[in-house]
Amino acid sequence: MYILILEDEPKVIKFLSSALKAEGHNIYEAINIEQLKDYIYQEEPIDVAIFDRMIGSHDSLNFIKEFKSKHPDTAILILSAINSPEEKAHALDLGADDYIGKPYSLAELSARIRALKRRGQAKDKSSYTSLVVGDITLDLMSHFAYVGGKKIDLSAKEFKLLLTLMKNPSQVFSKYHLINIVWDNQLETESNVVESTVRNIRKKLFEAKTKSKILSKRNVGYWIEG
Repeated sequence: MYILILEDEPKVIKFLSSALKAEGHNIYEAINIEQLKDYIYQEEPIDVAIFDRMIGSHDSLNFIKEFKSKHPDTAILILSAINSPEEKAHALDLGADDYIGKPYSLAELSARIRALKRRGQAKDKSSYTSLVVGDITLDLMSHFAYVGGKKIDLSAKEFKLLLTLMKNPSQVFSKYHLINIVWDNQLETESNVVESTVRNIRKKLFEAKTKSKILSKRNVGYWIEG
């Protein structure tokens, strides 16, 4: 995988580059916004771009739109000490694909990168007619779910939420991210519709005796495991 790291702390960028190279990735480095702009307008393949939030006096969120205009298929992951749910939602609305608050572990960062890679692969498979995680199968044509051949009738929002989780197994989606994807950001963040929708899906899957699980962690988010 080709990864661009935007980071202005020499020790940090050296550490991240070394660690990710050891995992077999090809690394590009940008230590300021000028170097980032060079990469924006060059033709190097970039699968994932890791942006530290604050680069000198610049907020890297302000460059997401410009970057995506030239690299629409590149996933952008934001690293930031600014770690409120509102800031995460703001970054996702601007076009970021993921957001990790500091401090973070290398293991978490690597897992998020792998999840972004799977998400990109899922986009490439958009012509497929079904999606499988564990013993759950989603029929993308009929919008039914199946567990061991048993059909599960889902509402439109239940299907879209489950589809979002199944496209990215083990990736954690915050409530705000799900509101953005499933409800097109049309809900108030205080709404409990996400929680009730997940509860309904879990009930239907439990009744179908699935071994797969939708897991959650309070104030963090939801994910599915097969």
